[in-house]
Amino acid sequence: MIKQYRFAICDDDIQFCNKIKSYIIEYYGENKVEISIFNSGEDFIKSKVKYDCIFLDIEMINLNGIEIATMIRNYDLDTYIIIVSGFPKYKNVAYRLHVFDYLDKPLDKTMLFKTLDDMTILLQNSQIDIYEYFQTNHGLVKLKVNDIMYFEYSERKINLYTNNDSIYQFYDTIYKLEERFKQYHFISPHKAFLVNIDYIQNIHLNDLILEKDIIIPISKLKKKQIKDAYLNAISKEMDQ
Repeated sequence: MIKQYRFAICDDDIQFCNKIKSYIIEYYGENKVEISIFNSGEDFIKSKVKYDCIFLDIEMINLNGIEIATMIRNYDLDTYIIIVSGFPKYKNVAYRLHVFDYLDKPLDKTMLFKTLDDMTILLQNSQIDIYEYFQTNHGLVKLKVNDIMYFEYSERKINLYTNNDSIYQFYDTIYKLEERFKQYHFISPHKAFLVNIDYIQNIHLNDLILEKDIIIPISKLKKKQIKDAYLNAISKEMDQ
């Protein structure tokens, strides 16, 4: 399954946010993007989510777009930042923060689509392999996210299972891992498990059936949520 692109729009003009959102959906299609809207810089900073692309306004109350872009660059050098502003005087400062583009208000859809053309090519090239690091019983390991089948909590430790039958152990919680891996479409069918949705073959009664005939239990409280997530993933895969 191809990873959806994650977009954030941060602008105190709600109507303008909705306009950008509608343009992004028109360009990619609704099933290929996840879009979050923030009407203040403070709310955006609190979100602490990794986005592929962030649209920022310059003139906002309290935290402005330049301040937010500076904060982003302190912890994320890869996210594409696009400034949308009616104030061209900030362009030089913005480009020093390595923003991807600086679009003028009122927003021209043709110019936006050209920017998305260029950015999408780079996103497709950069997202072929995504890696995460773990401090395990084998030392610090770097694993490709797509190779992780599932996590299991057992005896106060996490067991990480990969598609090549490797198992790594480390201390963590399913809750924290769920927060960390939700951007990669991992789901938690049970308080002791976190599963890569790409490896689900079927749902049978109260169990998930993964590749290699691995059976993962589904708690009664999560059955509908997990079924809906799985069917949604299948639908998006068919739309690719």
